[in-house]
Amino acid sequence: MRKTVYSFLFLISALSIAAGVRAQSQGAYIGVGAGSSNASFNSNDFSLGIPQVSESADKTSTGIKAFAGFRFNKYFGAEVGYVDLGKFKYNYNGGAAGSAGIDYKVSGFTVSGIGALPVSEDFSLFGRVGAFGSTAKFSLASATGNVATALANAGFGVGSGDSANKTTLYYGVGAQYDFAGKFGARVEY
Repeated sequence: MRKTVYSFLFLISALSIAAGVRAQSQGAYIGVGAGSSNASFNSNDFSLGIPQVSESADKTSTGIKAFAGFRFNKYFGAEVGYVDLGKFKYNYNGGAAGSAGIDYKVSGFTVSGIGALPVSEDFSLFGRVGAFGSTAKFSLASATGNVATALANAGFGVGSGDSANKTTLYYGVGAQYDFAGKFGARVEY
């Protein structure tokens, strides 16, 4: 197993609550959101190469985010945020040969431009594109038997870990509905 950058692809669909400005108004706003997140593991980075050991991954988690933005006009805005994609797990099960579990956590900061298409006074569709500066952290949660020995030979004991930083493209689409007053709800992918 390499101690290199692990690639994570994520899709977070979130129901977000935004406060501060209606979709078609200009000005500052803040919000929070939560939703499902998915990880894509590169098997070359994780495989132990032991034939009797099966490998699996828990690729889904619940992510959260906090964001702030500024709408320049009813069509364009910019947003920054903090995203925690949750915790993922990679498992090794070799029966009598032993087992191991590695915990992964991905979080980071986003910056994006937003283009909006107002459908009505209270409802708009939007798209975003920007960057996600993420940190992926892993730690060996448990290990037994020959699997523990193989991981120890690679320099990983229970409780040890590493992290990698990476900047990736951040993009998505969504819809926002603004309620009376200065509150709205978003669904995005």
